[in-house]
Amino acid sequence: MTQPAYIRSGSESTFPSASDDASRRNSIEVAGLREKPLVALVVCLGFLAFLAVFLLIMNIMIILSLQMDHHGMKFLRFHTILDKKTGEIEKVVEFNGNDIDLGTVITNGQVVGYHEGNIEISGSRLLISGEEDSARFILQDNSCKYQNIDEFQVLMTSTNRTIFSAQNPLITIDERIKKISTSKIITNKIRAPIDEDLNISVENLSIRGNEGIRMESRSNEISASTQIALNTSRDGAIRFSGQVVFGSSAKSLPLSPSPALAASIDAFRVCVCHGSKPRLYLTPGNKPCIASTDICG
Repeated sequence: MTQPAYIRSGSESTFPSASDDASRRNSIEVAGLREKPLVALVVCLGFLAFLAVFLLIMNIMIILSLQMDHHGMKFLRFHTILDKKTGEIEKVVEFNGNDIDLGTVITNGQVVGYHEGNIEISGSRLLISGEEDSARFILQDNSCKYQNIDEFQVLMTSTNRTIFSAQNPLITIDERIKKISTSKIITNKIRAPIDEDLNISVENLSIRGNEGIRMESRSNEISASTQIALNTSRDGAIRFSGQVVFGSSAKSLPLSPSPALAASIDAFRVCVCHGSKPRLYLTPGNKPCIASTDICG
């Protein structure tokens, strides 16, 4: 076993003294934070750690409650779809919820509901418009208005077939629909299909035409439990045309007992024109049935 070798320094002054140890020990004690600064640092670090954990928990709760993923939230999602008609990729915002408060929506695209589902837009006042002074749709106070429009059409979304046009206001009702109920209809024509009956059954029926009313059918029957009134203006006319006209039992007009033209001057005589166009006309009761060619021409 080799013995350790000791090397003596050339001078004893090179050995550390007690004063050097004391100074070295004092320098070690001064380094770092002590007492109040250290407590403050620990408190700050603890607060930051608590805040980080709190924010992490809040973010997790928000993500879970809103059910967020890479597309967005459960009730608000963002998609990009390919329009088959234009071949362009469009951005779509999908809303999914029972009640959604949108406030003011500005869009240049379309608002589309789900397939075989209803889309309901409600509010105290609904305004849909394009550019300034262009066509717009107003829904307010139980009324529906279209303003600044030159043409109105209802199209089928699948085929773009015109269902209704204001220029040609003809509405075709599907053959499966056998009955329509309404309180008021404004139209220029109501027509039944060929070899089909058109029945109108109401408690009180009023038909009014500004220029006239025309009813044409193979068989026309009008019946009422109390009264049927046919009224015209002062210069209007009521005409019944047909090979056979049936009427209910009614009282006949009284005939004058005076064939010698001795009737009162205040009375009138009903006369008939013989010819291709028979007409009825009135003449004073004490005058013979003579009419001008303008009447019986």
